[in-house]
Amino acid sequence: MEDLKVRDLMKTDLVTVGLGDSVARVRNLMYEKWVRFVPMVDSDQRLLGLITYRDLLRRSLIEQSDRPVWVEQEKLENLQADDVAQHVVDQVEPDTDLREAGRQLLESKKGCLLVVEGNRLVGILTEGDFVRYVVEELEDGEVDHAGDLS
Repeated sequence: MEDLKVRDLMKTDLVTVGLGDSVARVRNLMYEKWVRFVPMVDSDQRLLGLITYRDLLRRSLIEQSDRPVWVEQEKLENLQADDVAQHVVDQVEPDTDLREAGRQLLESKKGCLLVVEGNRLVGILTEGDFVRYVVEELEDGEVDHAGDLS
């Protein structure tokens, strides 16, 4: 793991939205693509913010009301992605050391790091990417009994 960089684990097939997209679209993308994090970008892929599933729950109150589904859907159609997005987000560069990125992810407790070159979004690194990596290493016998990567 010593020589691994963020680029070695990050995902580059991103699900993104724009400023004017509705929160209903964000929610639908999360359900369809099975993602918990949706970066918000402009037409040049410049990072503008991040919407997490937790943001949707907290700010738009989805799945927390006893109103009819059509009322909730209408409410979400009227909210824009920018209304619920976090605008200060944790970022790393593709060549960041993976251990450093892991520490940053643990400290932030956000669940993901957005990977940028300049201010252009190029990938995402999630807690799940780290778990997947460790499981694969364990299956390949690359982790000794003390838990140290060899």
